[in-house]
Amino acid sequence: MPKKYPEREALVFKDRRVTYKELDKKANELGKVLIEFGIEKVDKVAIMSHNCIQYAILLFAVAKIGARNPLDAANWGSLEGSTQ
Repeated sequence: MPKKYPEREALVFKDRRVTYKELDKKANELGKVLIEFGIEKVDKVAIMSHNCIQYAILLFAVAKIGARNPLDAANWGSLEGSTQ
């Protein structure tokens, strides 16, 4: 989508809007940071966040580097005590 529709809105949350081009750029930048922190392909990355633009960008970044986000933010409370 970033190449085909770079200026179309990819994410909208409250008064904030992000185009496909911006989403792609920010997710790539964040993906590089995750790799620098040692996150590798097929690693599981836990993200605890409210719904917001940054959360969506992080999900895309995790996916772009081949890592996974197996947690459901809506039900994170049920996982308390079971994480290491």
